Amino acid sequence: MKDNIKGFTLVELLAVIIILAIVALVTTPAILNVINNSRLEGAKDKTWGTIDAVKLAYTQSQTLDNKDIVDNPKVTFSSNKTDDSVTTIGRAVTISGEKPSGGSVTINTTTGEITAKDLLFTGNGKYACTTNSTGTSVTCCKNATTCTAS
Repeated sequence: MKDNIKGFTLVELLAVIIILAIVALVTTPAILNVINNSRLEGAKDKTWGTIDAVKLAYTQSQTLDNKDIVDNPKVTFSSNKTDDSVTTIGRAVTISGEKPSGGSVTINTTTGEITAKDLLFTGNGKYACTTNSTGTSVTCCKNATTCTAS
C-alpha cells in the first residue's frame, strides 16, 4: 500500500520565491520615494517652524521690550554659533526642533513679509530651504548648501 503524500514540488516553491522577489523589486523604489518625499516635506516644515520662531521673537521684542527695531531685521544662523541671543531683532530666537546650521531669515518691516534664505538642515539628510520673495512658499534642495526658490 502506497501512502499518498501531498506537498509542494521544488518547482512550485521556486516559482513563489521568484514572484516574491519580483514584488520586492517593484515596491522598493516606491517605498524609498515615499521616504525621500517625507524627508523633503519635513525640511519644509522645519523652515516654516524657524520662520514662526523668528516672527515670535520679533513680535516679542516689539511688544515686551519696547525696543526700536531697525528696518528689515535679520537673523543669521551659523553652525559655529551656539547662542542666538545677539540678533538684529533684539532678542533670542528659541526654536523647537532642529535649529538650522546656516542661512538667514529676514523681516521686511514695510511689507510684513518674512523670507528665509538657504536654511540648512542636516538631521535626515542635507537640505537647503529658501522661500520665494513674498515668503509664501518654500523650496528645498537635497544635498545642497544653497537653493533657489521656484
